[in-house]
Amino acid sequence: MRAQTIDIRSFDSYLSRHAVRLSESQIRLLDLFLNELLEWNKSFNLVGLRSRHQVVRHLVLDSLICAAQLPEKGQLLDVGSGSGFPALPIKIYRPDLDLVLLEPNRKKASFLKHLKRTLSLEGFRVLRKRLEAHVRSSKHPYHCVTSRAAMPAQKLLSSCAPILAPGGLIFLFLGKDAKVILERSSKEIAQARLAIYRLQAYQLPAMAQPRFIAILKKTTDEALTSSMPS
Repeated sequence: MRAQTIDIRSFDSYLSRHAVRLSESQIRLLDLFLNELLEWNKSFNLVGLRSRHQVVRHLVLDSLICAAQLPEKGQLLDVGSGSGFPALPIKIYRPDLDLVLLEPNRKKASFLKHLKRTLSLEGFRVLRKRLEAHVRSSKHPYHCVTSRAAMPAQKLLSSCAPILAPGGLIFLFLGKDAKVILERSSKEIAQARLAIYRLQAYQLPAMAQPRFIAILKKTTDEALTSSMPS
């Protein structure tokens, strides 16, 4: 299939405001990823958005905003990876991170494994498993966990806390009700020994509603609380 020109370059100034600067090689990998996604989407309905511009604006941009806040090294678990967001943009932007992608759906897991081969990604594993099963079998703690609406926040936080290293971070993609969701999750946050480290607001281009990335940090310091940042 002939490669299409990715329109992410038209968002250069937007990404720069969020400390994201893409190299030409990273743009080429994102281009290839989107080509494969849109081609597979014709048969398997991996994502509801149909145009390349929509996928970039609604899914790629905030994945990259998240990626810019991650450490350069470590092991990251992406829960419910689906069509590859935020995991693929994260891996492309932070190649030194080791990623484990959890996706129980057979077709989506097959697509993610296809991307691993097509993009020649190293430090990138796809597991066709549910989170609960992975938590029971996991032997090494993760430095970061990401999830994009894979399950309710309370369940995700409670399930992931046991496999998160001290000082490890959980990144949640939330909509305009972010503060309400975090307040409702206060019990799970406290029980999991997490603290709300940062709540970053951002607005996608041409979108009226604000979005948030909530970053929670695991701590053993009882002096830290899970109170809402101002």
